[in-house]
Amino acid sequence: MPRSLLSPVSYAGIFLLTLVLWLPFSFKTTGLIEEWGVIRVMETGSQLFFITPNSVLGPHRMRPLEVFIHSLAHALDPNSFLFFNVFQLLFMFGKTAAVCWLVLQFLPGRRLLAFTASALFLLYPADWAQFTFRAIHIQVAVCSYLLAVCLLIVFVRRPKRGGWLALSAAGLLLLFSLMTYQIALPLALLTPLAMLAFVRVSNRRLWTASAVWYAAVAVAVGYAAWAMRAGTGTPYELDLVASSSPMADVMSAIGLAYQRQVTSWATGWRELGLYPALRSTVIAGTAVFAATGIWVARQERRDQSRQPLSARRYLTVALIASAIVLLGMAVFLTLPTHRRQDFRIYFLSMAGSAVVLSLVLFGISRVARRFRDAVFVGLALPFVALGYTFALQDHQYFVNYSLVEQQILQDLIAQAPRLTPDSYVVFMDHTQAIDDDYVFSYGLYLDAAVNYVYGDQTIGTGYCPLASPGARKIICTFDASSLQIKGSAIDVTVPYDRVVFLTNDVDDHFRLVTPDQLARDHEVVGYAPHARLAGTAPPARAATMFSCEPALSCVRDQKGSRTSFDLPYTGPIGRGWRSSEADVGGGTVRWSVTVSPVINVNLQSGADLALEFRVSDWLAPDVIDSLTLRVNETAIPLTYEPGQPKGRLYHGVLPREVLARSGARTQLVFHVSRLAPVPTAPDQLLGIALSSLRIRPRE
Repeated sequence: MPRSLLSPVSYAGIFLLTLVLWLPFSFKTTGLIEEWGVIRVMETGSQLFFITPNSVLGPHRMRPLEVFIHSLAHALDPNSFLFFNVFQLLFMFGKTAAVCWLVLQFLPGRRLLAFTASALFLLYPADWAQFTFRAIHIQVAVCSYLLAVCLLIVFVRRPKRGGWLALSAAGLLLLFSLMTYQIALPLALLTPLAMLAFVRVSNRRLWTASAVWYAAVAVAVGYAAWAMRAGTGTPYELDLVASSSPMADVMSAIGLAYQRQVTSWATGWRELGLYPALRSTVIAGTAVFAATGIWVARQERRDQSRQPLSARRYLTVALIASAIVLLGMAVFLTLPTHRRQDFRIYFLSMAGSAVVLSLVLFGISRVARRFRDAVFVGLALPFVALGYTFALQDHQYFVNYSLVEQQILQDLIAQAPRLTPDSYVVFMDHTQAIDDDYVFSYGLYLDAAVNYVYGDQTIGTGYCPLASPGARKIICTFDASSLQIKGSAIDVTVPYDRVVFLTNDVDDHFRLVTPDQLARDHEVVGYAPHARLAGTAPPARAATMFSCEPALSCVRDQKGSRTSFDLPYTGPIGRGWRSSEADVGGGTVRWSVTVSPVINVNLQSGADLALEFRVSDWLAPDVIDSLTLRVNETAIPLTYEPGQPKGRLYHGVLPREVLARSGARTQLVFHVSRLAPVPTAPDQLLGIALSSLRIRPRE
């Protein structure tokens, strides 16, 4: 088959591989953190296609196109996050296709190798920020740079005059990349040297291409230097740059970067089966890779024009790819807060890692005397499967948080479909549902999301974490006539006649607080929420922005339904618990910070299950004596015996008929009568310290 007819097959396979990453999810996943703030700025009438030094986002003026893609997505559909998802998919496909094409230029005729390298780049598990819209602009910058390199090669390799459109597009794409995010700057400085693989140093087209290329770099760097001085205050990027960094720390970060390119596959292996519902999608993606790989190999064997390549050529490509690992994250080495992260800094480095891994597998497959291509595909399959496992679980992680945010907004709309202008919504959070980095950034962007869903920028929003001050150290004071909210990034006083209170319970849903309910705990006057309700018809965006109704029904929990469970030593377990802490016995404990903390478990309902848990500490005898457990609104009888060296070991039985009433997950709802103050910190209130919990089939 002619070479021109093969490429579309490879790229169609790459697109399918990318599309598989969205199959279990909708295209309505919403933003989580800064995206809400960016949208709020646009909804107030500010243009953000190009950030000027004195604009609202002036601190980001050294990256004037940083939120260009956000602005475009919002302009195309202002009533949902549809185009955020579409652009995320397209830029991931674009950068993957670009790597496939680039490998073919340096290793001509090795189509299967190029396809495999691109697939591994798409799925490489060294960075877990691939599916968050917080990093969509970095995806844009990486894709634009790689496409610019492709067009630069097209111009340089063109034997005759012409190709100026390709060269112009290369310069514009590079400029767009560097003015969006500078992740490709170190590689951009060296890219023209790679053209020596195709032409001699005396080639006039090489010098012309280099001049245009470096002109684009100069414009981007020059503008950043001008913008740095043009605005007021220190630019965001410079605030992160260290005045000096110990060389040992920088070298250690470089070593860590290379180490993660290898050990990240072990992470995928350890998390194998974390979300059983995604297994079929992993199988589907792996099958697409195998089928496309076999087709590409078949066409490659028919190519009569393919020439043998020397071992030196393969080794040179491997060395260049290894250097890309470092150069792709080099800009972050100046940032002490970023250089050791595995979040967004390896987007470009993973291209080099994928090529190196593909070359290693390719070299091993050449040992076989027959069916070398089949062996190569077979060697790559486990990595593709692990890559899909990691990528889909990473995607699910951010989708779940999006659904949590959507559920909070759905609860608000259900209780208050319409609000009068200048209303003030206050979420009274008893279960720490909002006190999470990826839930509106601990509530910091909750007001922007509320403004968006109602389409009304006059509505204010507050957040009261009643169990504890939370990450933002928020304290809500209920005065007689007004509510005062003070904490990180907030200090407001609001009269009660403006306020609409919502409160939640262990079911994770927020409900309207009536005047009588508020009066039980606080002596206030003027609270009249129904006077703030302007109608029963929900806002228009309620029909366009949500993934499903109710949102939490689409959440996929980790692990499948089971009859055995052991409380993990670390990680989230449910609402109302502090992070795990080391205890004197070598294990971990979690202190409850609400009177009704919850543990979420996926349990089968076909048999009675025996429950055993240990409470290792408490601050007041009456707190531990009041401890109860409920499942699906049913009290579970508990017995206990003294624990060693301290504490209590509780026992109970979860009846099958109670478990049968569970939905996607079973909630174990603990309850104590009150929280007790910590002697050394009276403002801090705690309940019980849970050190272990296990569930087994009842014998």
